[in-house]
Amino acid sequence: MRATDPVEGVGLCLHCRHVRVVRSRTNQNYYRCERSAADARYPKYPRLPMRRCDGHEPVEPGRLDRPSRQR
Repeated sequence: MRATDPVEGVGLCLHCRHVRVVRSRTNQNYYRCERSAADARYPKYPRLPMRRCDGHEPVEPGRLDRPSRQR
């Protein structure tokens, strides 16, 4: 069953400054943790919804409106 509320489906990653949203050719979004490049404690593509993360740094909700990279 899919969550209809983005916050429920993605969790903390939805508003984290370290997330990069990667859109696939099939128009699915994947949430990549940019912290994973420098710190192995953080998974590259964390299992969602992320409910707790020591590296989470919140940002304003509109930040994720930028274009996503095609995967």
